[in-house]
Amino acid sequence: MSSILNDWEKFCDELKASGKLITENSDNEVHQLEGFRYLLRLLRLSTEMYFEHSSINHPSFYCLSHETGKIGADNPDNHYLNANINSEMNYRVYGDVGDVAYLSFGLKENRYSIDGTMISHDEIELDNMITDENNSFELILSKENNDYKNF
Repeated sequence: MSSILNDWEKFCDELKASGKLITENSDNEVHQLEGFRYLLRLLRLSTEMYFEHSSINHPSFYCLSHETGKIGADNPDNHYLNANINSEMNYRVYGDVGDVAYLSFGLKENRYSIDGTMISHDEIELDNMITDENNSFELILSKENNDYKNF
């Protein structure tokens, strides 16, 4: 049997076991249905995160937490976007601020699967960013500061 098929079967077995945890911990059918809905939403979000947007060579933004994809502790007034990057590479993020009242970029190290933590390495907020006359910005992510406006 191929390694891919083994991995697939292991995944399916673990998903099945997760379903059993839901039904074993509540006799309430509504709670069970909500548990399965939450599990399926996490499955959808993880698929987007790990398969559709995981390239550090060509990162793309994705929304991990939104109105139908809740991961917990998110603020409903915020619009969260994530991208996976490599600290050894250089990146350029650019855009138009538009009319948002608050904008920030943060560099986080997701260690949830290792020790349950999320380490914050750096943050920059709109108030500290330089924008041009059209309210556009350019943010450079690099180990070397090359005198970029927003570094």
